[in-house]
Amino acid sequence: MKTLWPVLALLAMPAGAQSPDSARSLIVPMTLAERPVRVRIDPAATAQLTCDPNLVKKLGLATEPGQIDFGGVVKTVLQAWAPVRGGARDGWQWIVFADRDGRDGAECEIGPDAFADRVLDFPLRPAEPGEREVALPWTPGKDARLADYSFGALPLGGEMLRVRFDPRAAESFATAAAARIIAASNGGEMSGARRDVMIAYGVTRPVRELRLATPLSIGPLAIDHLPVRVQDWGSTVRIPEAGKAAEPEDDGGGEVQVTARTKPRRLYFLRIGRDWLDRCSRLTYDGPRGEIRLSCR
Repeated sequence: MKTLWPVLALLAMPAGAQSPDSARSLIVPMTLAERPVRVRIDPAATAQLTCDPNLVKKLGLATEPGQIDFGGVVKTVLQAWAPVRGGARDGWQWIVFADRDGRDGAECEIGPDAFADRVLDFPLRPAEPGEREVALPWTPGKDARLADYSFGALPLGGEMLRVRFDPRAAESFATAAAARIIAASNGGEMSGARRDVMIAYGVTRPVRELRLATPLSIGPLAIDHLPVRVQDWGSTVRIPEAGKAAEPEDDGGGEVQVTARTKPRRLYFLRIGRDWLDRCSRLTYDGPRGEIRLSCR
């Protein structure tokens, strides 16, 4: 059984209520196992195709189980080894098959990393006066461990946050490790009770709210609060509770996934969803220039 790369808790199922502009994606023709398929390019997807399970029988593919790591939960899915054509990475690839809502009539979805040889433009809403644009460095395919999600780089506190934009996700959130960096740099405190958030493939994970004394700036966006995944890819134990002093550090207790073959990982990831992207009119992935651009008020 092949183990897939980690999903990193940043991939969310498409929300049920979506505005027409935020829900619209690019639909492109590709071929899978020498058969034509319609593919939706999704800013939050990986460079690997994720397809409707009905295609398995239609294309006569042999499948085997694979695993997706969500930090605290491992989910088993079906996958197949098949040739793919139509993007910047033609060749034999692992294809994941899973039920997903919001494919907009397409049979599969794929991320911008699969089209890093071109410019992909995602209109989010009509432009407004006074908008400003920010450009984050984007290096497609830089880290194969992360299944080639499309991340922009944001330096903070001596580390590099990887920022992924997801116009279909209702909420933004960060991994525990990213939250520690953000809280230390911007004066953060944890508040509120834990609540479960749907991530993907039926997996939910607990989050709490991080409140920032100094907003986190991503160009024109000034993020002053952010849900944090408290048990995945790091520990929030050193982030102060609102009105209390921080506790001594303790990286045990299940906060970090450790196995005989892996070391604790501190993965600094931040997803920006519609709660902040509603302020933005356009999201552009420019492969030739190596940047992700965001235009917001």
